[in-house]
Amino acid sequence: MLFRSTIPVTVNPKPAALFTVTNACTKSPLSFNDASTVATGAIASYTWNFGDGSAPGTAASPSHTYADSGTYLVTLIVTSSGGCKDTLTANATAYQLPVPSFTDTAKCLGIPVTFTNQSTMVAPAKITAWNWNFGDPASASNTSALQSPTHIYAAPGTYNITLTDTTNNKCFAKIFGKALVYALPKVAFSP
Repeated sequence: MLFRSTIPVTVNPKPAALFTVTNACTKSPLSFNDASTVATGAIASYTWNFGDGSAPGTAASPSHTYADSGTYLVTLIVTSSGGCKDTLTANATAYQLPVPSFTDTAKCLGIPVTFTNQSTMVAPAKITAWNWNFGDPASASNTSALQSPTHIYAAPGTYNITLTDTTNNKCFAKIFGKALVYALPKVAFSP
């Protein structure tokens, strides 16, 4: 006697892993936006490898902060409710921050102080904007967008200087310094 039976076999569709990334500056979160799909069922789990040795992420659309600048190979593995998997690997970039630095000339009252920008940046990124605050709010020209400006202080004292460098990738960094402005000596003459 021969028995025949039919056993149903379900073939679940493979999901399609897909994501976009919004690159950002080092030490700022990069946003990963999931766009994965599956024809039947749903995406049941996500495993993100951010390419920097950190713990994997499991959110659908996580953010991740890189400690160092560079381009990282990011891998997303999606698993469907039917148990099928797909993998996508793409680059994410954490842009380098500028390294602000400056020097200034001797500071005597009424004499222009020259601030020399010595900020650095590794190519291909470049510093495209400089914002100075001379710590002299009574002055009509307390700020400057020049790379290496001058400023004349109207009173002796210690002034707090701020330089903010911004790159072509919109990354910025600040440095704070002090300018000590000396009063002019008084000349006394008696015949």
